[in-house]
Amino acid sequence: MKRFLGIVIIFLATVFIVDAGVKVRQVNPVNVHVIAIGVDQYPKAFNSFVNCANDASAITGKILKDKTPRIYLPSGSTSTRGKGNRVVFKDSLEKSNVYVHKLLNEEATVQNIKNAFKEVIKKSTSNDYFVFFFAGYSFEIGPSAEETILIPFIDLDLDVKITEYDKYNHIKLKELASFMNQIAAKNQLIISEAGQGKIFAENLQAALFESDAEIATNSERNRVILTTVDNGYDWSKCDKSHAPLTKYILDSGNMLDVFENYYDYEYRLNKQEVKCSIRDTRYYFISREVDYKKILARHLSNSSGTRGSQSRKVKPKEKEKGQSDTYALIIATNVYNDDQTSWNDLKNPLNDANSIATILEQKYNAKIHKIYNEPKREIISGILKLKRQMDDNDKLLLFIAGHGHFSEDYSQGFLVSTDSQTLEDDPTLESYFSMAKLNSILDGFPSKQVFTVLDVCYGASFELNNADLPIENYSNTEIDNNLDDFISDVDKSYARIMLASGQYEVFDYWKDSQKHSPFASKLIKAFNNEKEFISPGKIFSYVRGNTTTPILKKFGKHEVTGDFLLKVY
Repeated sequence: MKRFLGIVIIFLATVFIVDAGVKVRQVNPVNVHVIAIGVDQYPKAFNSFVNCANDASAITGKILKDKTPRIYLPSGSTSTRGKGNRVVFKDSLEKSNVYVHKLLNEEATVQNIKNAFKEVIKKSTSNDYFVFFFAGYSFEIGPSAEETILIPFIDLDLDVKITEYDKYNHIKLKELASFMNQIAAKNQLIISEAGQGKIFAENLQAALFESDAEIATNSERNRVILTTVDNGYDWSKCDKSHAPLTKYILDSGNMLDVFENYYDYEYRLNKQEVKCSIRDTRYYFISREVDYKKILARHLSNSSGTRGSQSRKVKPKEKEKGQSDTYALIIATNVYNDDQTSWNDLKNPLNDANSIATILEQKYNAKIHKIYNEPKREIISGILKLKRQMDDNDKLLLFIAGHGHFSEDYSQGFLVSTDSQTLEDDPTLESYFSMAKLNSILDGFPSKQVFTVLDVCYGASFELNNADLPIENYSNTEIDNNLDDFISDVDKSYARIMLASGQYEVFDYWKDSQKHSPFASKLIKAFNNEKEFISPGKIFSYVRGNTTTPILKKFGKHEVTGDFLLKVY
């Protein structure tokens, strides 16, 4: 029988670090976001199941119950069934929360599943775990079975065959992967007990794992896929209330251990399968993104003529211990592919970029790197090249100007480059640069302070977390010590801040400034006017009145006490 058990995505958090006995660096608490889906009831033409909802509840209960060095269930705390449960955990120093979206049978509609994803995307940070579990039908489509269809709850009175998926609501695996990639989670566990499990795993690898060798080898993400080798079963001979793989997981200890002790966890699964094997051959299949990235790294090293599997940092010169440099990466595109019809050329991105680069270099002593009118591949390579040059003491300011696009199909934003194709000719948007992917790359920079400024349409979709950054413009701050010590103290915390010129469409120029966009004009004014130091909050006080409604947010591993301060020289 073809049934789908699920997907689990989990993220590991930062721990508290005490600064030399002076103060405690405040970091984000570890939260766990769970989407658990179980569907037993399907139309008459489908086979119905008995354990999907039960398995979804059991896996959810295990996640809530398992204890780790970072999270434990305090005595007296209990979990309840139902949608939207909230159970409080504590670690040794900070409160953590578990947010559960449990959708069973008729609650598990496509819209409810998408809404749950959007809530997780809005609320989660890179310190969090994310768990997605689905139990129900799945099957493969396409000439080579290259896509997987997941079937949530649909109208029980529908008179359709399972293969007539165009007649009922469904979710494609690629769409699911798109949602996952927008969740700030490094460690992701994907569990599937459905249909042809190994084919599902291969399709998910293609949709979820980074296929670009250069990006993959610089990514901090790690996903583990745990599925069946062939068809999944609805129950096991050892336990009629659970499917076999679910039973193995429930009896193999903390499933989050798969990230820290991959082979040990695999050994535990093997022991459970020996105890309760349903056939003579192996039932489950496990793979991880780390191994996939190693393969890509070898291909990358072979193509570049280098030895070894990882890129090395290339420093122009040795830096003094503790030295901090500010790098400004300026990306601008105003000329687009003549063979496409979706994007017109722009007037001002290079004007804006050059003016901002000049100010940052002359007034703020920034080291400038420019990427103008380049294809997607060169933009990515330029970002990753700079990443390899930077240390944790350095700061990065990234400014991007050009066209942006938001895809309703993928629920995320994209940057348009010189080689981007007409939208109708590129339905998978392979020629566009995903803002979610850019977000992940920037969060993985070694530098503690990263400030991203986007003057593109739909720039706010770079970070869909709904928690706007508290605005600190230092207007009432009296600095008792010298400015260098003040900035040095702030620099001890991680800062990941983004400023977008608007949530939707933004303008290339306006009547009061033909040389710059409305947003860039105010941004330049902010950089020019400040006398001691600049910060995102100070900049926002200049641009917040812009007609496009700029947005200031945190992203990634940003800490409560983090900020991005640049001194005027």
